Amino acid sequence: MDRKMLENFVSITELSAKASAVVSKAEAGDIQYVLKRNKPVAAILSIELLKAIHELSAVWHKDLDDGEWESIIDYAATVVQVRAAMAEPGEPLDLDKLYEEAGVTREQLDED
Repeated sequence: MDRKMLENFVSITELSAKASAVVSKAEAGDIQYVLKRNKPVAAILSIELLKAIHELSAVWHKDLDDGEWESIIDYAATVVQVRAAMAEPGEPLDLDKLYEEAGVTREQLDED
């Protein structure tokens, strides 16, 4: 990890004390990674970058996923939820239940 990236990590305490400076760095194009107990938990980015992500999402959506998600953000949220579910101790994931909740069948997925 290079020094430039390390400069973009900010603790919650530092964020509270220097919110304006942190937001200014994000506005200038440097994504700011917020740490909680020394683990990245959030990111602050410029609205222009977020707009670009949404615009690119439309291209990604049309070309790659056959309309399964509204945007790449929705797809990413799904990935995060699945990873969290897989990391939780307890019952293993029931794929048939997930398919049912999503309104698809194994056969439909096999057709693609």
